[in-house]
Amino acid sequence: MAALRRLAEAAMKPLAVVSAPAGFGKSTLLRSFSARQSAVFIDLASGEATFRDATRVMCDALRVVAPGARLAFASAYARAADGPQRTGSLARWLARYLEDTDVTVVVDSVDCLGPETRAFADFVEALVRQRRRGPHIVIGARDDADLPVPRWFADDVIAMPIGADDLRWSVPQARAAARQCGAVLDERTLKNIVDAASGRAFDIVYALHTGATPPAGEDPGETLLRSLSPGEKAYVLETCLLHFLDDKVLEAAGLGLHPLLAAGSRLGDLIVHPCETGYRYDDSLRSCAEATLRKTSAEYRRVALRSVNALETIGRIREALELAVAAQLEDRMRRLLRTRGLELDDRGDVDVVDAALDQVEDGADEDAVVTLLRATRESRQGRTDTSEAWFRHAIVRAGSRSVSAEAACRLARDIVRRGRSDAVELLVPYAGDDTLAIEQRSAILSVLAEAYLIAHRPDEARRVLRQALMLADGLDLVARAHLFTRASYVELYAGEASQARDFAAIGAALAEQANLYVMAFGAYSVLYNIAYDEEGPSKSLVYLDRLGDCAIRSGNLDFHLYAIVATYELQVERGDVAAIERLERDLREFDVHYGASPTLEGLLPSRALTAAWKGAFSSAYGILAPSGNQQQYSDREALRWAEIALYAAGAGMTDAARDALSRFAEALQRDDLSSQHVVRARILARLAAALTGDPPAAPISPPPGRLGALARAVDVVIARRQGNASAQTVLEAFDGLHRNELSGLAKLLAALPLARA
Repeated sequence: MAALRRLAEAAMKPLAVVSAPAGFGKSTLLRSFSARQSAVFIDLASGEATFRDATRVMCDALRVVAPGARLAFASAYARAADGPQRTGSLARWLARYLEDTDVTVVVDSVDCLGPETRAFADFVEALVRQRRRGPHIVIGARDDADLPVPRWFADDVIAMPIGADDLRWSVPQARAAARQCGAVLDERTLKNIVDAASGRAFDIVYALHTGATPPAGEDPGETLLRSLSPGEKAYVLETCLLHFLDDKVLEAAGLGLHPLLAAGSRLGDLIVHPCETGYRYDDSLRSCAEATLRKTSAEYRRVALRSVNALETIGRIREALELAVAAQLEDRMRRLLRTRGLELDDRGDVDVVDAALDQVEDGADEDAVVTLLRATRESRQGRTDTSEAWFRHAIVRAGSRSVSAEAACRLARDIVRRGRSDAVELLVPYAGDDTLAIEQRSAILSVLAEAYLIAHRPDEARRVLRQALMLADGLDLVARAHLFTRASYVELYAGEASQARDFAAIGAALAEQANLYVMAFGAYSVLYNIAYDEEGPSKSLVYLDRLGDCAIRSGNLDFHLYAIVATYELQVERGDVAAIERLERDLREFDVHYGASPTLEGLLPSRALTAAWKGAFSSAYGILAPSGNQQQYSDREALRWAEIALYAAGAGMTDAARDALSRFAEALQRDDLSSQHVVRARILARLAAALTGDPPAAPISPPPGRLGALARAVDVVIARRQGNASAQTVLEAFDGLHRNELSGLAKLLAALPLARA
């Protein structure tokens, strides 16, 4: 009880450490503490002994308080592993899931990670430093050699670690244990047992059960395994690959009642312990039993095969595939991938699917579902050419209509994301197939609607979308989230902003409810784009905040970077210097190679605008000029050339300004003159022409609001340069910019030579 109280006090710090050799009751203490504190308990001894698996197990254990972390783990880890700060970026990602959650996590057997123990220690330290309130993490290890305990103690992150001396049993503790197991011993005998064991808890309990003292310092698992009867040992070896036991899995394996659960078993409660899902072996015993089994490869393979089949029979599919991978049972891996692989992939267990794919050789006769899983992995990792080849191979080789439809739909999603219209031909053959499941039909129709839109067939897009929406009431939560989010895209780019907003709001709510944060990100991006055009920066920033949160929760660094860059752009437009400085810090801390991300092109206009605030128009021109020909859409190109022309004119580079205005006019001929970007481009181009000394275009009459305020300010500045406007009129126009959250553009106009004329 004293050790338990000490641990409860130590766990009030962000981190707590319990370090003691095997047999001193470290794991028993940690499990007791977890039960009393309703903490999340993890034993890394039962995993793969890698940093990746340790963090995966933690996310899985946190599924009750942070279900989305488990679903997004695979992509989050893959992206973090590609950066220079694997532990820090992964900690920042998980911390977002644990916001406003006061949770304690107990992690036993950290030293099992070997050379990666330090990486896990850095990860949990970064995790607890992310927030003021929790999570609290308790670490258990046989030694703390690879833990930075001195630094943690110096930084007041931990209290004094709990060690072997804190865990040594006294005679009163031995007496309580004797009563519990029914042993009747006098005080002298108890004292002799405690002294002989040097207070080591396992030795004392073992002596109370058996009357014998184990060899000093022997691993408890070896002691227990050696003490079993031949029948008991055979049963343990037959079942030691199952991390959790219950009647269902034993029955599926063709095994009877566990002999160590029988009344009168002298070692039963030392070896078999109850847990939430049934019961489990003592961790040390299970580890030693597995090591013993592995010494005979044929026996290990036989037991592994029996265990995999039993796990599959009762529906513990992930565990079955994990064991098949560990035992290199290729036939079982193939079967599980073929029959349950898509299910595992869809629910977020992509790490175990990927591990199986790594071991299963591909060939011309490979099952179409396995090929489809390979294609999905390639797509997830950004290898689009390879993924497309695998997807098309799966379509051709599919043994059923549903598999070929699934492959076609997944490929079409990729093609649509890349802006290609050939997804139409891919999906049309499946669009009217009533034999497909309703979820599959809905997905096909909604992706087809997006494809029609890309092919510039908006009427067909909306027709197909209506067919998909008619299926909504029969869909589950996940399918409805996908449907309404895709519907919002279709309506947005078909020009129906009001309908797009409604669908996006529904899609975002459903996606967050289902912990589909990539999907939620997409829905919020639609809401952000509509707000940017119609409601201004303040409302847009609300959606960007949600969008950024979903990006972090999804583990997608590209999405996260997009959110930061979009926020940066709005804050520059608002002229909020303090916010810009905070975002600059975020960008500096962002652990991706900036030059490799197209998203960072979005920073160029903002960088140019802030340079122009200081009158550095030549620098602003240099930042933006190379990007004039790199815009994907005509309206964006028109706006970019208008901005380039303005900065060139402000720098006195008349020829460059006129050339940019010519490029602006060419882009303008290719686009809808009513778009927001085109209206802004025309306003800025009018100002640039006035700066060059050429006759400016006639004033335009944009709708009221932000663009109206900008147009009014430009008209007044041009008039001021011609001597037709007073300083007071200029100030009033600038006040209009400030009221419409265009202070950044007001700073630009104030820095122009004509504004000082």
